[in-house]
Parts: sequence; C-alpha cells; structure tokens
Amino acid sequence: MDTSLDRLIERISGLRDDELCAIVHSDSAHYRQEAIVYAKAEISARGISGDPTDAIRPSSRSAPFARFCNRLVKTIWRKAFHLGFLISLLLFMWANHSSFVHRHTSLCDDCFASWGFPFNTYQTGGLAGLTVVLWPGFIANLAIAACTGVCIGWIFNVVLRQTSPRSYSPFKSQI
Repeated sequence: MDTSLDRLIERISGLRDDELCAIVHSDSAHYRQEAIVYAKAEISARGISGDPTDAIRPSSRSAPFARFCNRLVKTIWRKAFHLGFLISLLLFMWANHSSFVHRHTSLCDDCFASWGFPFNTYQTGGLAGLTVVLWPGFIANLAIAACTGVCIGWIFNVVLRQTSPRSYSPFKSQI
C-alpha cells in the first residue's frame, strides 16, 4: 500500500468522532474520495451510526475502551514485522541465557565448559580458568538470530495482513 495512503489512514483514525462526521456529511466536497471512504470505514469501525447528530451525543462507557482496543490492533497490524523480529531475537537471547544457567557441570574441576545456543559462544575452565569468547560461534549465532528474526517478522506480517479486519479497498465504496 502507498505510504501516502498509510498516512491518510493513520491521520483519519486519529480524528475525533465529530470531525469524522464532518468529513462525511458536511465538508465532503473539500476532501478526496479516499479520505471520505476511510472516514466512513472508521465511523463504522467505531460503531457510530450514519446520523450526523450521533457525534454530539455522549458515547457509552465502553466506547473509550473499544477505541483503545481498535488503535492497539491497528498499531500491532502496522508494526507486525518489527514485533515478529523482536520476539524472535528475545527467544534467542533467552536460549543463550538458559544454556549458560543450565550448563552441564561435571565432577572435573579442570575440564572445559562451553555454552551458547545453537553454537558455543563462550568457553571457561581448564587449568588457567580463563573465559574466552568463541568468535566464530558468536558471529554464527548472531547471523542465525538475525535471519530467523527477519523470516519470523515477515511471516508475522503476512499472516496479520491476511487476517486483518480492515479488508476494505480505498477504491471500492463501502456504503
């Protein structure tokens, strides 16, 4: 979708009820057709009837919560790739931390112990007891986490866009 249309949708979804009704009912000659279609869709999503006097009436108690939930879903829908990428990176961080916390301890005090996920990134132990960063494993883990994050973010974005409740087209009249 065009970025100008995304900005238009975002701007219209941030308008108050009376402003939306003004776009649709009284000032429609001053707006492009896409803005009017999006304003009508936002009015129906908020549960406002087509009567212009509804914007003047006080809304019910659940209306602010419904608007909050609607905006939350729209934000998640717009940021789906970022959310999927962040979730996968957090899972890799948790797996690396878990491999450190739950590393296998042996009865040998002089043995080497390594940890990391999926490749070993640190090694400690031995006679000197030094901790060494295993750079090839560290770089491989970063590359795997980044590629997995991109793939999961892309899949999350595609799935959310296909199951989105906002399946209207800017070129098709809704009402």
